[in-house]
Amino acid sequence: MSETVCTDGVVALREWHPEDAQWYADSVRDSDIQRFTTDPPTLTADEVRTAIIALRSAEPPNDGSLPDVGLLICDATTGERLGNIAFAGHGAELSYWVALIPSRADIDGGKVAAMGDRIRAIEPRDVAAVVARAGAHPPRL
Repeated sequence: MSETVCTDGVVALREWHPEDAQWYADSVRDSDIQRFTTDPPTLTADEVRTAIIALRSAEPPNDGSLPDVGLLICDATTGERLGNIAFAGHGAELSYWVALIPSRADIDGGKVAAMGDRIRAIEPRDVAAVVARAGAHPPRL
């Protein structure tokens, strides 16, 4: 099972695992996240788990295009789940959301904005290349 795809020491990006499904389903119900995702607020953990399992086994495109990549954003030290990031391979389009984490008073608006800046600085081709070198086929949710 692949773990960290890339990190800056503060935030890490890793593959989604079936065990993450309930957290994802719970997180996308948040009205703020609903503004930034196409996932319905009625998404269930079973639906997410099925998608993760199916997409982890998907073969990369054989037409030279970038693969679709979906990764969990987590705390680089603790592994605590923080959000989702996805790259749509054909258009190299980046999308992400960060969950509201009430237990993390240390993550203030400035830190979330800084995390967003770090995420936006990642080039989709760089992440796709790292994923391809690792032999991973991460899902795009």
